Amino acid sequence: MSDNLLHIDAELLAGSRDLLLLAQCLVEGYSHGLHRSPYSGSSQEFASYRAFLPGDSLQRIDWKVYGRTDDLYVREFEQETNLPGYLFLDASRSMDFGEGAGHKFTYGRLLCAVLAVMLRRQQDAPGLVIFGKSESIPTEDWWPPSTRGDHLEHMIHHLEKQTADGNFDHLGELSEIVGECRRRSLSAFITDALVDPLELKDVLSQLSMRGSKVILFHLFSREELEPKIAGEMVLTDHETGAERTVDGAAYARLYAENLTRIRAEVEQVCHDTETEYCFLPTDQPLDEALRHFVALRNP
Repeated sequence: MSDNLLHIDAELLAGSRDLLLLAQCLVEGYSHGLHRSPYSGSSQEFASYRAFLPGDSLQRIDWKVYGRTDDLYVREFEQETNLPGYLFLDASRSMDFGEGAGHKFTYGRLLCAVLAVMLRRQQDAPGLVIFGKSESIPTEDWWPPSTRGDHLEHMIHHLEKQTADGNFDHLGELSEIVGECRRRSLSAFITDALVDPLELKDVLSQLSMRGSKVILFHLFSREELEPKIAGEMVLTDHETGAERTVDGAAYARLYAENLTRIRAEVEQVCHDTETEYCFLPTDQPLDEALRHFVALRNP
């Protein structure tokens, strides 16, 4: 597979007004033949009943159960039992940084859509949590996992309209939602992780204790990794607008130290919580991110 297969340049991204279609095209080019359920067992081994949902085939209805209960249920087998997938997308203002396709939120939003499509292609149930906007998650930004036929389309169309304009950089808002996450699930955090490491550790620990396999995609734009710093310069806080004049050389050293510290702290938090860590510059093709995610799903 070409290393640039899933590279999205600014022109392509700007020309596509349909995030779902773009994500489907990317997944089609990557995931053909990749799905293999780690819980397959015998294809005829009965797992459970679940309520009939719009989009389910009528052939899967158990009519004997309907005769006894007057309710529609379908039978699921072990290889058909899906995993809930929780996609946590950071929409705080620090994600509103970078140029073109390397813009952190633009890149993160696309990655989120691609993972949602991939989950659905694997018969799993994608869900979405957009955080970083306020002290509590708005109802419209919390999409519990579902395999309904129209769920993916509506969820990604909502995602398509989002921007990184949140002014809340604490993770306490996630506690209630994390408490609802089902056991034996997948969770992906898409974030620049510019938050309190202890709060991040608490959220990831809660997910891990609930039996979720978790991966954190740590996003950085190229401008953050290789800033152009020289001479005396005026720095503007991206979130508050505050300005400060600094000596470029001294600031470059301090900046490099802080960047190294932030990455080390997030990696350590992931190690302590048994979370898969994926450092992800936003000028990097999506292949690496998807390889990590597929490995998490199919160890």
